[in-house]
Amino acid sequence: MKNKINMLVISAMLIAIAFVFSNIKIWKMPFGGSITLFSMFIIVLPGFFYTPVIGLISAFIYSLLQLIFGGYVVSISQVLFDYIFAFTSLGLFGFLYKKNNSLILSYSVSVLFRLIFSIISGYVFFKDYAPETMNPIIYTIVYNGAYICGEMIITDIILLMPNVKNKLEYLKNTI
Repeated sequence: MKNKINMLVISAMLIAIAFVFSNIKIWKMPFGGSITLFSMFIIVLPGFFYTPVIGLISAFIYSLLQLIFGGYVVSISQVLFDYIFAFTSLGLFGFLYKKNNSLILSYSVSVLFRLIFSIISGYVFFKDYAPETMNPIIYTIVYNGAYICGEMIITDIILLMPNVKNKLEYLKNTI
C-alpha cells in the first residue's frame, strides 16, 4: 500500500510541477503555444519512474489542466486534438521507453505524436490564420513545429549531457 501511495504522491507532484513549468515561457508564439521550462519532459517522468499506464494517466490529467487553465475552445473535436490527444500522447513515453530503453528516442517520439495532433488541429481549425501566400498545411507544420520541436531539441540537448540518465535512473530506483 505504501508504494501505491508513494506513486500517487510523486505522480501528482510531477503533474503539478509540469503544469507550473508550462507557465514559465521561454518563448511565446503569437497565436498560442510556447517553449516552456521542460514541462513536456517533466510530464513524461511518471511513465519513466513507474509504469506506462501511470504515465498515460498522468499525461491525461495534465491535458485536462492545460484545457481548464488556459484552454482555447472552438469545438469539441478541436479540444480533443489540441489538448486531450496532444498532451496525453506525451504519456506514450513510458511504453516507448520500456521497449527501447532510450530517453532521447522515447521522449522525441512522444513529442512528435504531440506535434502530429497539434498539426491536425492547426490545419483543421486554424488554417485561416495562415498568410494568404502560404499553404495552410505548411504554415501549421512550421508554426507548431517551431515551439514544440524547439522545446524538444533543448530537452534532448540536456538529456545528452553526461550523468543525466544516471541521475534519472538513480531517482527511479530511489522513489
